[in-house]
Amino acid sequence: MKIVFGKILDELRHKNTADCRLLRGEFLLKLNVEGFPFSKHIGNGVKKYEEIKSVLPYFENIIILGIGGSALGTKMIYDAFPHLFNKKIYILDTTEPYEIDKLLNTVDIAKSLVISISKSGSTIETAGLTLLLIKRLKNEFGDLWKNRIFFITDPMSGDLREYSNENDFNSLSIPPELGGRYSVLSNVGLFPLYLSGFPVMELLEGAIEYLDDIKNDIVIDVFEFGHCNMYFYEKGYNILGLMPYVKRLKTFGEWFIQLWGESLGKINKKGEHIGQTPIVAVGPTDQHSIIQLFNEGPKDKVLIFFEELSDEININIEEKIDKKAFSYLHNKSFKEILDIELAGTLESLSDLGVPNILIQYDKLTPKEMGRTIMFSYLLTVFTAKLLEIDPFDQPGVEKGKKIMYKKLGKEGY
Repeated sequence: MKIVFGKILDELRHKNTADCRLLRGEFLLKLNVEGFPFSKHIGNGVKKYEEIKSVLPYFENIIILGIGGSALGTKMIYDAFPHLFNKKIYILDTTEPYEIDKLLNTVDIAKSLVISISKSGSTIETAGLTLLLIKRLKNEFGDLWKNRIFFITDPMSGDLREYSNENDFNSLSIPPELGGRYSVLSNVGLFPLYLSGFPVMELLEGAIEYLDDIKNDIVIDVFEFGHCNMYFYEKGYNILGLMPYVKRLKTFGEWFIQLWGESLGKINKKGEHIGQTPIVAVGPTDQHSIIQLFNEGPKDKVLIFFEELSDEININIEEKIDKKAFSYLHNKSFKEILDIELAGTLESLSDLGVPNILIQYDKLTPKEMGRTIMFSYLLTVFTAKLLEIDPFDQPGVEKGKKIMYKKLGKEGY
């Protein structure tokens, strides 16, 4: 994973080196001495997975009941590396009846393992879906239904933990201090991925390697970008756009939206509503739509592009038609066209003064994805330091939950 700074940000990072170095030093001191929830609990529990797997019944599908960080990280990995899985993963993360019905009519429950994930144990969507699937499992398996459901929740508290312990269900824990959006490298994401055949140790290797590089001051570009991005945010650039020219990373963009939005959209100590709005587009598709807004719309966006350099899959255009719309494409490859499309987009944006960086991979691998996840965590928490806010709470989300619980008649609300 390599970060290439566009001209505007490259000039800015060199200009502000001293300020960035000071802030980086303060951040590293906290990281090295205290750590953060995602760094302290990374990979905990993996050693138990093989033993747990050995006592589970046969299954071909995994149905994950979870929402937000309880499911999005797993989906991100599943969508990025579909060829590395030997089980199918289905995710129910909605209360929309149409989507629930569609999944239940698609997946063979008799060949499925259900994993219910909720740290609090009271997430409304997960609770409802868990009740629905328990009924389905009872109808399908009778007295043996308990072997077909697995719980991942708080180790000590919450109704889901209490229910699991009372009925002696198979279960794993989520560290109480680890929020869902930071949990993909914990049991929340790693266990379903492991059961599905994904090489979780490669993912962890990349994340730990990147974290060590940061701690040892080998890698500094995450801080340089974070510092430059905040410079533009303070000048009104309140949108951070991700645009991968690797379609498999679209769900990564959706995962990043939750991480960035939920961590940084806050009311600060001065009572100001702050936060940079994250969005995702996909190249080259959106090169024919929203790129018009990026180029000539309001100057309020900082953009992150993603590129895979590997030409391992390379498809050539061998047919020739002597017409202007076709003739110049003869003997070109689609990889060559994709690279030129990205280069053209970057050049156009730079010419029009739009700040951007490019994250490059020689090849997108689980290890590189691990590095990218850790980059995202560190960028988010470093940005929170610059904004002087807590990146690990979500009071705006909790307020909405309380209103929902009250309207539904939950005890205590």
